[in-house]
Amino acid sequence: MKVKPLYLTLIGILLLVSLPKAEGKKLQDSQKHHLTVEVLDYKDSAIYWASTYGDKTNILDTIHRKQNGVFKYNIPYGTPTGIYKVIINKKEEKTIDVVYNQEDIVLKTHYGELLKQLNISQSRETQIFHRYQRAKNYIRYKQKQIRQMLERYPRNDPFYSKLEKKYIQLQKERYDSAKNIRDAYPNTFVAKLVDVAIIPFDSSIQTRSQWVRYKKNHFFDKAGMMDESLLRSPVIPNKILDFLSLYRQSSYTKTRQEQAFKKAVDTLIKYTRGNAEIFDFTINFLIEGFRRFEFNRLIDHIAGETEEALKCINEERRDEMQKKINRIQTTSPGAKAPSIKLPNLENDTVRLSSVRKPFTLVVFWASWCPHCMNVLPALQDFYKTHRDSLEIYAVSIDKEREKWQQEAQKYPWIHVSQLEGWQSKPVEDYSVYGTPSFFLLDEKKKIIAREGSLKAIKNHFTKKTQD
Repeated sequence: MKVKPLYLTLIGILLLVSLPKAEGKKLQDSQKHHLTVEVLDYKDSAIYWASTYGDKTNILDTIHRKQNGVFKYNIPYGTPTGIYKVIINKKEEKTIDVVYNQEDIVLKTHYGELLKQLNISQSRETQIFHRYQRAKNYIRYKQKQIRQMLERYPRNDPFYSKLEKKYIQLQKERYDSAKNIRDAYPNTFVAKLVDVAIIPFDSSIQTRSQWVRYKKNHFFDKAGMMDESLLRSPVIPNKILDFLSLYRQSSYTKTRQEQAFKKAVDTLIKYTRGNAEIFDFTINFLIEGFRRFEFNRLIDHIAGETEEALKCINEERRDEMQKKINRIQTTSPGAKAPSIKLPNLENDTVRLSSVRKPFTLVVFWASWCPHCMNVLPALQDFYKTHRDSLEIYAVSIDKEREKWQQEAQKYPWIHVSQLEGWQSKPVEDYSVYGTPSFFLLDEKKKIIAREGSLKAIKNHFTKKTQD
């Protein structure tokens, strides 16, 4: 896609400003594009127009049905090029991806089979995109079937090598299919997406293990990841997840898996730090993802590696990211635990620093959290056994006092809450993303361990008391 010279863009802006209001609106209307959607056997009166930013979807507008049963929408003037979603049913997640690149989009389909019966009569980019997606998904489906067979088949059987060769052959088909689309439509947004997703192929590869090693070394060889318009699609998060999958092993322990992912993270930082917005997205995406799996040591590593690279990000975003990195580092093992001063069940202020036991366990929980309700009885047993040396300082992220009190009074440790949910200051200070979250502290209130499971905390406690 060609970019207008800056002086032409400025002339266009000045022209709109100088024109009378009615003339300016007329000019804008002439440059609008339209979305037309017909969904057979769909009874509701509305569908939705949504934007994409990485792995996030944001509903922008509601489109109401016209008298002839067709949904029509004027795409707002100035809408940037990218992948958008036509959401037919939010609850059932029935959506159609479209590419908007200064074209009208006309779709017709059947509610029961949105994609199978999808007819795209206008929008060349959307046609190309769906052609690419169908080819890619079909090859991936066949590869998945073969992969499952390989996992069950004896390696010394001659048929195993035939299956393996077919798997590699399909990878070449996938590469050729993507390359053909990219080369046939070089100036399209879809070509940019394919350029990032495509992985070079080496005809000398014969086995899956060779292919995995090759992919690790050449995954980013052709990826043009420096264009931030790519973030208006899922291609960057998909690229990240595909790369991480090369380092995932179900047989690994948590510690060993973190070490394996560390290599992948360092590579991702290397290849994304050249563009501030893509780097910012990548770091946040990694941190949020690893949070869910409680890979805390890996998050600490990301925080350390990110500081130097932050210099390439604009000041506002750099400050925001730096605050996040600082919060992560202030709750890493060895750091002094952030202070907490909150009211207890009797509404008396209790400071974390007032706890005088050799060990303190800070627990973030909530009465509405089912997993917390399952863990608290086991935590009580642990507490009874070690209460001479251990105190529990439980921070609830509830909002309703009655529900918090009802559950909290069952357990004989310190209970505090700001009753502001996820917006409470300790949640931010401790960079808490899920419940329950545990922070084991020593007598000086230095963090020994940060974990998401009671079992892991018990292991840290046992090891520390045996030292």
